[in-house]
Amino acid sequence: MPRLAHVEIMDPLLIKCFAQLGVLMRTIIQKDTNPATLDDVTTLLQSWTVSPTDLIRIKSVELLHTTLKTYYDHVTFTVEV
Repeated sequence: MPRLAHVEIMDPLLIKCFAQLGVLMRTIIQKDTNPATLDDVTTLLQSWTVSPTDLIRIKSVELLHTTLKTYYDHVTFTVEV
């Protein structure tokens, strides 16, 4: 993931907030692993990815990565006959 030098010295409270938001995203996807849930979560994060603030863009992409990875790890494909 891209990182900026000043991102590494973030406020500890902000670091904790993003970590907890990542846990929330993973929990939402794990409890309801379907395309509609993934769409809802990514739609919410999408507005952050175009923020003029570097920190918000970087963190939103990290959260998006966490969300997509969790979905990938928990999705099951079935075939109906």
